[in-house]
Amino acid sequence: MTNELRIDEFIFKEFLLYILYTSEINGGEIEVNGEIIYLNVMDRLTLEGEGDVWETDLKRGVPSISREAKRAILNGKMPSLMKLKIQSGEDSFFFVIDSKTLDIKSLKIPVVAIKEPDIKLEQRMFYIETIYLILESIFKDFCSIRTDEDKWEMFVNDVKKWAKEL
Repeated sequence: MTNELRIDEFIFKEFLLYILYTSEINGGEIEVNGEIIYLNVMDRLTLEGEGDVWETDLKRGVPSISREAKRAILNGKMPSLMKLKIQSGEDSFFFVIDSKTLDIKSLKIPVVAIKEPDIKLEQRMFYIETIYLILESIFKDFCSIRTDEDKWEMFVNDVKKWAKEL
């Protein structure tokens, strides 16, 4: 018997939708632990759903604001993979996030221009921890909306309104 916590993938897809929508309003600005950060969906966005065309894979340009992305969302498709940029102060983080397991892939952290190996490793570990703490905080914000029926209904309506702005 396993003690693994099982979370259905739809919750992670909803989380990616929350990130996508948040990246499009207020210039992607969001407060995380008292600090303003910026979310940007970069040149990779995959949306999945049901039907004849169950996957829409958008690359190049700014897929989050494309008509194809908004149409896919209006047709019930949900983000399943996206490339993100998170700007925190002077630091930029780039990575791909997957809804299947919420794995982070291809993480690019700020360049560490320190020559001492121990200090360089420590700085790199600090950056890795930083991005996970930022994502954890964003996920907590998402959960506070997702678990409140009224807030969730308002969020869904806001997303629909945004998606209809083709």
